[in-house]
Amino acid sequence: MGGGAAIDADFVIPSPFDPIGEYENSTVSFFEINHGHQIKRFSIGYGLQFSKNNFSHGFVKVAIWGGDTVKYTGVEDTLDYDIIENRIGINLKTKFKITNFFQLGLNYMPSFINADNFHDFHYTHLGYFNLIVTINIKPSKKVEARNNLNRNYIANLK
Repeated sequence: MGGGAAIDADFVIPSPFDPIGEYENSTVSFFEINHGHQIKRFSIGYGLQFSKNNFSHGFVKVAIWGGDTVKYTGVEDTLDYDIIENRIGINLKTKFKITNFFQLGLNYMPSFINADNFHDFHYTHLGYFNLIVTINIKPSKKVEARNNLNRNYIANLK
């Protein structure tokens, strides 16, 4: 079980970005339920996903007023469309365990069903790579055994 969010941007942070002209934006947030299999360092999984997709398209232009001299520069943003869809589909994922702390994954989430209108069937998908960092909160069995020995030793001293 898991979830996440993604954004499709026309720029890479921290590069400078000039927003003048036509633009398209898309964002997605999703929740997934998986069943997986582990084969040595590889794991593969499949399951169901629910996603909320937002697509927008617009145009940003600069207007200059004042004749020959620039007195004011204004920015006008015209939004052509903004579509929000709730989608249901499947998810397919694979991960490779690089070390005990790092994994590299590939996820593919196709969907055909619009949860807002079940008669609206069309294909959308989300695919992405991810780097997974694992932090163990629970101590390992060796650390736990050492702590138990220390507790027993202290209890015997009393």
